[in-house]
Amino acid sequence: MVAVAGLAVGLILALGGDGATPGPVAVSSGASPTVSPTPTIPISPVPPAPPTPSFEFRLLKFAPVRGSTRTRVNVIRTVTRRAVHNIRDELGRMYRLAFLDPAGWQQARYAPVFRFFAGDARTSARGHVRLLTLGPDAGRRFERVTVPGGSLKVKVLLDRGGHPVTAVANASFHARATELEGGMVLVRSEASYFLRPSKRGWLIFGFEVRRKDHPVR
Repeated sequence: MVAVAGLAVGLILALGGDGATPGPVAVSSGASPTVSPTPTIPISPVPPAPPTPSFEFRLLKFAPVRGSTRTRVNVIRTVTRRAVHNIRDELGRMYRLAFLDPAGWQQARYAPVFRFFAGDARTSARGHVRLLTLGPDAGRRFERVTVPGGSLKVKVLLDRGGHPVTAVANASFHARATELEGGMVLVRSEASYFLRPSKRGWLIFGFEVRRKDHPVR
């Protein structure tokens, strides 16, 4: 307001060239200055994350390794089936988190994957992120992962009382990863997992994993 009043007085003095002493000057302060509207910068919408494809291992074969011949056959069958299906469910969840869930691979957030491992195997798994997951750089390489599939073979070792104590699961997994540059990679994993039951479900205490990824021509 001070600047506006000073400017008005200056203009009157400059235009009144007769040397007469100017009279009182009325300066209006009621009018608001015109403010140009701030231009709106369009914001590009963030593309939604691709959905997590559904996946479940196809069980090809399972068998018990009996700790005693005295255990009844129907008990062995029931215990083995329950253990095998629990193992299939646990490994299915692990592979979805490791390879299929964009909330994980886009940001390389694989910590939930390592909760399926125990003891030294968990420490070792953390050191083999590229082997056990879509990779630490998957978010910079891939746009989406589709068409997952896999099969599972399981052997369950039972103690003398017919309770499961360890298991070996051979898992085969594949999926198609579309690259940001337009290509496609067939992701393939062949693995053997050595598991034990715990209060938190079946946990992996040893593993052997081989990756056979290659471009799709």
